[in-house]
Amino acid sequence: MRRHLVEGSAARLFAAYWGSLLLVDLTHGVRSLALPAVVLLVAALATGRTVAVTVYVAVIGWLFVTGFAVNSLGELRVTGPADGVRIAVLLAGAMLGRLASRQVGPGRGRR
Repeated sequence: MRRHLVEGSAARLFAAYWGSLLLVDLTHGVRSLALPAVVLLVAALATGRTVAVTVYVAVIGWLFVTGFAVNSLGELRVTGPADGVRIAVLLAGAMLGRLASRQVGPGRGRR
């Protein structure tokens, strides 16, 4: 049961939610650090996951970066082409994290 909770997709989404919130809060003084910090979190959480979970984790990261680092007080609004760049960077980081787990070796990191 414990292994299922740690390896399950719901645990990754939970960690993406709270981890993104924590990182955006910790980098509040230097907003330019929020995106790279969340990209690293998203890449780590996407390892060994399906494409759907990888995309969900990236979108959760984008919501927090856009809501709290770019805009204030959790306001989600489109600010222009920069939003597309942010989601593309987060998706690329998540996919790289997912693909990196596939390069570990035969039989490891595959689901």
